[in-house]
Amino acid sequence: MVKISRHFKKISLFFGLVLGPLTAYSQAQTGPVESSRENRGDGRYTLLLQPFGLGEGIQTAGRLEYAQTAQKHFGLMYQSGEELSDLFDTYSAHSNLLAVYAREFVGNSFYLEAGLATHQKHVRTLDYTYDFRANGSLGVAYYEEQKYTRSDFGVLFGIGNQWQWDNFTLGCEWVGAYVPIGAAGFASKAQRHYDNGLIEDVSPNKRNNKMVTSLRALNFALGWQF
Repeated sequence: MVKISRHFKKISLFFGLVLGPLTAYSQAQTGPVESSRENRGDGRYTLLLQPFGLGEGIQTAGRLEYAQTAQKHFGLMYQSGEELSDLFDTYSAHSNLLAVYAREFVGNSFYLEAGLATHQKHVRTLDYTYDFRANGSLGVAYYEEQKYTRSDFGVLFGIGNQWQWDNFTLGCEWVGAYVPIGAAGFASKAQRHYDNGLIEDVSPNKRNNKMVTSLRALNFALGWQF
């Protein structure tokens, strides 16, 4: 399941990267003439909920935006992502991201977004080692469990469309990215579990302590302007 979900995520990100900018700009130019721009207004707040998105797993998010003008918004976002494990539960990961950002609308609904963010990722892995038993069967000699948490900070970018009616708003960030620029902390623990119940601490894998740029795509959101 992990391999399938990762392939699906790569395909979705590819389509977001290739088709997203063209779709966003096209819809911004061919949509109802200035309707979203007129409805956004000045000095208003918008609460947005993102029930689904692709990036570091399946992502959900909440946003609170303030419209300084109809074309310039400032916002706060909290995003959470959960990656799918496999059938044997040998890998699981959860990520959190908190960001402040500025959004500039170009035309009716097309926007560009940039901001600063803090990011944290929690990962758990299991690695099984097998051996042949005295009766000739294959059994688990031991398995290693590793847990680590990596924290960093960086910048994020995004492009998309957001359509505004009287109060209801509907949007999609077609493609975006979080780019880490500095590490904020790393903690890890590894244990070896033997089949006789013995547990011992082992050295964790240092390769987990590295910052990685994460892409996201097709982040749909809906909300209310007040």
